[in-house]
Amino acid sequence: MRKALKVFLNYVSIVFAMVLIFVFNGSNQQNLQMKAANSSYRVGETVTFGHYEQDSSKAGAEPIEWIVLDVQNGGVFLLSKYGLDAKPYNRTDTDVTWETCSLRSWLNNQFYNSAFSSSEKQQIHWTSLENLDNPQFGTSGGRDTNDYVFLMDIREYNKLVSGKSYSKCAATKYARANGGAVWSDGYSPWWLRDPTYYQGGATTVNSEGHLDYNANVGNNVIIVRPAIFIKN
Repeated sequence: MRKALKVFLNYVSIVFAMVLIFVFNGSNQQNLQMKAANSSYRVGETVTFGHYEQDSSKAGAEPIEWIVLDVQNGGVFLLSKYGLDAKPYNRTDTDVTWETCSLRSWLNNQFYNSAFSSSEKQQIHWTSLENLDNPQFGTSGGRDTNDYVFLMDIREYNKLVSGKSYSKCAATKYARANGGAVWSDGYSPWWLRDPTYYQGGATTVNSEGHLDYNANVGNNVIIVRPAIFIKN
């Protein structure tokens, strides 16, 4: 009887130990998977996603390089490393907001459809944007929007880009060929989505990486630097 009991207890001990090993290994593996998922993108690094013409050659569109600005549970905030095109904020000089400007339409239609494949589109969030009034002048930011591709706003710029090397924007050869301005330092001004001190103006970042409030929405030499929010 004692021998049978001893064998039984040894068996129970072995089973218990195996259960502990399984649970520990499973927990460890899950933690490693979570860590890998959360560390797949690093703030400040450059990644490629999508294609767009950049060198004005006939060889086809080149991979778009993006700077990782923020990594959240819901996804990854990306800003194009280079200015990809030159477009006015709006086709005509008139009072507009981000919701009503022609550049928003272009980004979410022509650019979106030409730059991203069907599978890449599945990875892009339809992002809810809060279009607040200009924080300094109080000019109306208009109604909130939902966009696949958008421009950064002043608050995002101040929090995530200002003071960093990538606050300055170099335009691609294609953007320059389309009329994009390049100043003597080799960098270009680029659009944000906020209004300036008047409703017919849109905020830009100048070639030195500082906010500027003097561009009319019809200015066609300012560089477009798209932003997207992709799944992590």
